[in-house]
Amino acid sequence: MLMDPASCGNVRRIEIDIGKSTYKPLNNPHVLKEMLDLFCWAYSRSANLYGVVKDSLGEVDAFRIQYRTQRKEVMGKIVKQNLHGSDAEELIMNYCQQNNIGEKDKFTAMTLADLSALHAGAIIGLGITEDQLNTWLEHRAGTTTQ
Repeated sequence: MLMDPASCGNVRRIEIDIGKSTYKPLNNPHVLKEMLDLFCWAYSRSANLYGVVKDSLGEVDAFRIQYRTQRKEVMGKIVKQNLHGSDAEELIMNYCQQNNIGEKDKFTAMTLADLSALHAGAIIGLGITEDQLNTWLEHRAGTTTQ
């Protein structure tokens, strides 16, 4: 197909005909060059945007990922038992002890922070219903205003 071995991997300078094929390559090297330039521009832009998004996400929290299942489990227990304040904190600490979670303070702080932001759109995996969440949220609001 290519008579000149140096042409391999480069934009064609000569017209190429592929017989018995439905594929008809472009025969204008200027159009090919424009398409290649466009591809390079789009690729560079995409790579730059990926870098921006990656930087905005920050570092992966290995501890959060490692204890994700345990955090969801204990959050579900707290909501089901309608616990707040020191009662919730005590349950988390006991859970850490029973499940050999080494960094109890870190786990407790992370779980309490997640509980403070808990909403109906985030209950999947907690093993609770929306009604249980609403009851817990109502009691939480009552304990913070008193």
